[in-house]
Amino acid sequence: MRYNGRDVSIHGKYRFQVRGSFDRNPKRTVPVGVESLRLEVYFENGIMSIPQIFSGENRVHVKVADASRVEVPIEVIYKYETEAGEEEHRQVLRAADFENNVATYGLSARGLKRCNAVIVDYR
Repeated sequence: MRYNGRDVSIHGKYRFQVRGSFDRNPKRTVPVGVESLRLEVYFENGIMSIPQIFSGENRVHVKVADASRVEVPIEVIYKYETEAGEEEHRQVLRAADFENNVATYGLSARGLKRCNAVIVDYR
């Protein structure tokens, strides 16, 4: 991987190992092969810093340094993909929702395929 300072980007080469299998067909008269192949690939940046959610029921914990200083609501928004398309979960937290500086809530993400974004809005 190399840094391209002119375009302010990172360029890299990635290798994949793709395995396929084909059902045995004794009536086949020509060798089996692949005519085309399409891969959809996602790259995650800073994945360890994003609170991860999984398909199904999740418990989300939001911690602040001092809950008594939370003056306006904090909105936590998860945007994620399911088979049906993009879904969104919004949770509004107020100072009273924090106990020992931690607010905990449930998030149902049925059918989650991948998380697209986590947004924390504090205005």
